[in-house]
Amino acid sequence: MIDVKTIEAKLQIMRNRNVDEVLIHSIAIMFQSGCRVSSILGLSPADITANGRVILRQGKGSNPLIIQPSFEPQWWQEMRKSGFNPFFYLNYMRIYRTFKDYALTMTDCFGSKNAVTASARKTAAQDVFEDTKDIEIARQTLGHKRTSSTEYYVTPGKKTATQKITKKRTSNVKGQTA
Repeated sequence: MIDVKTIEAKLQIMRNRNVDEVLIHSIAIMFQSGCRVSSILGLSPADITANGRVILRQGKGSNPLIIQPSFEPQWWQEMRKSGFNPFFYLNYMRIYRTFKDYALTMTDCFGSKNAVTASARKTAAQDVFEDTKDIEIARQTLGHKRTSSTEYYVTPGKKTATQKITKKRTSNVKGQTA
């Protein structure tokens, strides 16, 4: 998990290096909400309510997530008032590169796999789970249909289905005789 102070420090470093504000606020809201990159790419000023809440469309049949941004909420209000869509030029690769460039990644967090943009989801899920000790609340935060999906985000070292299948295939090959 990446702690809040580290995230805030990295956001400040980005600002000092003149990374654009849209990217900074997009990454901040990803860590706060645990949303996917696709939710950020789909944002528009119409998704910002009059009181500054942001409606994130989670996709995959989930209900929208409505959050109050904690990092510079006035910026979101200004985006709503301007009517200009600042998210139109963002793409997955740009967000991915920013996570990598500013070391906002987590190593070995999904078994032996590293998380890049998923580090924001994992951080948000672990924060919620540590605060509440309730997997159901973490599941709702991430917008998962099944609790088993959420367990990969809150359980350290839990193997993914792909890793289990790969391990099973490898052990079957080793056990064969020629």
